[in-house]
Amino acid sequence: MKTLNTTLKVVIIFAVLMYMTINVRPLIKGLDARLLGYMLTDKYVQLRQTEDWSTAKQLRPNLDFGWAAPDQSGTVRIAHALGAWRSNRDRNTLKALRQSIAREFVLVEVDLALGSDGKLHCFHGAEGKNVRTPPALFNNNCTLDDIISELKLSSFVVVLDLKSDFKLSAKTVAAHVPISLRNRVVFQLYGPDDIATFNTLPVGFAGPIVTLYRTFRTVNHLDTELARIGARVVTVPISRVHEFSTWGARRERVLLTHPVENCAVMLTIRKHGFSGGYSESNLQCPIFH
Repeated sequence: MKTLNTTLKVVIIFAVLMYMTINVRPLIKGLDARLLGYMLTDKYVQLRQTEDWSTAKQLRPNLDFGWAAPDQSGTVRIAHALGAWRSNRDRNTLKALRQSIAREFVLVEVDLALGSDGKLHCFHGAEGKNVRTPPALFNNNCTLDDIISELKLSSFVVVLDLKSDFKLSAKTVAAHVPISLRNRVVFQLYGPDDIATFNTLPVGFAGPIVTLYRTFRTVNHLDTELARIGARVVTVPISRVHEFSTWGARRERVLLTHPVENCAVMLTIRKHGFSGGYSESNLQCPIFH
């Protein structure tokens, strides 16, 4: 009986905690957003995280962000995972890339993971946790060298999402991309350390995207700091589009998001002041015509 009572207490405590997580936290965050401008959330994150964008260095000067110009519909469209991010078979493959090129995509994004063979493979990888990925995990033969070969044949711009150790992967990219093609290579930078690494790379690479997928800081903190460092193109998670739609500095930069799964999502983010986002290359919407 005593064991039963203890178990019941544990279940009740767990249920209360779950209730607080599901109901109370969103309520508190909602009040914080409306009344305090996310001040409490930002202080909470600041105490729990070492993330502090005020430590980020300014991006080096004279970077070219012309690649982020919108198309005739006023939209910036990036082919996600080379244009086939929903397909386990085709994502991050040369087949997907060539389809995106055939569909006249100017911007394509590729995930790259550093393999134990020293090559950057077109593969989602382990989000920066592993320095090198075992070759057995790669499901295609696409590598950075293949992307470079395609750059020589077509006029697209490639956005690099480096999934392995950023510093080592970025140096690998710098060593392989010819000087003449650097202006068509865009790095995604996830935090202050990535920005510092980018600033040490050889000159000539296009202006980067600052991607806020690993940040917990609020708009209040990011608004000031990203303006200070010269971030001209910023990608935020689809879950934070509403939050960033009130960003004071949004007229000074291009705001992107992903995943853009359908035309309704594209229309919604455009209404929120976003220029576009990452989608499959076969997504065709009335707004594009």
